[in-house]
This record gives sequence, C-alpha cells and structure tokens, in this order.
Amino acid sequence: MKIGEFELKNIKVAFPDEESLGNVKFFEERDGSIGGELLSRFTIVMDYSSRKIYLKKNNKFKEPFYYNMSGLTIKHDGVALIKNKRETYNEQDNSGIDGATNINISTTYDFFLVPKYVVSEVRKKSPAYEADIRVGDEIISVNGNKVHYFNLHEIIGLFSSKIDKKISLRVKRNEIIYRKRFILKELFE
Repeated sequence: MKIGEFELKNIKVAFPDEESLGNVKFFEERDGSIGGELLSRFTIVMDYSSRKIYLKKNNKFKEPFYYNMSGLTIKHDGVALIKNKRETYNEQDNSGIDGATNINISTTYDFFLVPKYVVSEVRKKSPAYEADIRVGDEIISVNGNKVHYFNLHEIIGLFSSKIDKKISLRVKRNEIIYRKRFILKELFE
C-alpha cells in the first residue's frame, strides 16, 4: 500500500463476506477495512479545518505486520463454572496430652463463572489444522495458562505474535481433554 511517499507491504486487511455483514452497509463503495496497525506506524496530525491528515513515520514503521498464523478462529461462547478447592490448616497446641499438636484441616470450595472460548473455524493446511484441532473444541489452556486468565484479544494476539513461536493448547472435545501443539508460520498462499 502506498500513502503519499510511504510504502508498506503485507498490511492487515479484512474483506468480510456478505453473510458476516448482514444488512449493514455504511458506504456502498466500501469493500473492506485496513487494520489499525497501519496507523500505529505513524505520528498523525489531523487538520480538521483544512480537511487534511499529516503522517510522519515513527519507530514502529519498519516493524512487520503479524497475522493470525495459527489458522484458528476463536469465539467467546458463554461462560463455564470453575470449582476451586481451598484447604486451610490450623495448628493448636494441645499441652494436655504430652505436648501433642492438634492439626485441623478444613476444605472450602470457591465457584467462579469464567469466559468459555471455542474454536469456530480452522483454516485448512494451517498449523492448527495439522495439529488436529477441530471446530467446536473448547480451549482449556494456552501455553500452560488457564484460558480464563486471558481475554479473547490476548489469545488472538498470541496467535499473531511471531513466526516459529510454539503454541501448546489443551482442548476439550466430547468431554475428553487433548493436548495439541503447533508452531506459528506464515499462511500466505
């Protein structure tokens, strides 16, 4: 893409299909969107009275544009109930019985509603496809961290971070937990 004297390659764009947009149509001549990462590479001055925008490249200008290199599309799919077991120990000096110590153990459970993330699409010939991740798989953990510690944007960010990054997922399919591993790679055709 060229903007004035600036040229950028492999920028992020989206061309949603008619089904995704439904009946929403803001501009008849609009075909798609340019990713916000494009503008992050510039210091921007807007002159509203003259209806002009001035761009000056900044220190992010030469950074590569990263894409979702996993081949996965993830969606928020309601909430899941998490049960957390908590045990507490309480020592009491029981001097009446030859210096014995009495230990009381009590167990309590905390319940939390957390976001549930599910695979909604797997691109053919992608790292996730080759790792046998399927539509409908519920993601339980990402790189050893429980998925509810992430928001959806952070998960997608992990899939867009850098080429050759190793990703480890635990997914639930038909009430069975599977471990899946893949390495991010460019998906340009």
